[in-house]
Amino acid sequence: MRGSNGSRALRHKAPVRGWR
Repeated sequence: MRGSNGSRALRHKAPVRGWR
């Protein structure tokens, strides 16, 4: 899920690498 959930959810967070 790096295009749908990791598109805006990571934008608000800084550790985008920690996410999927």
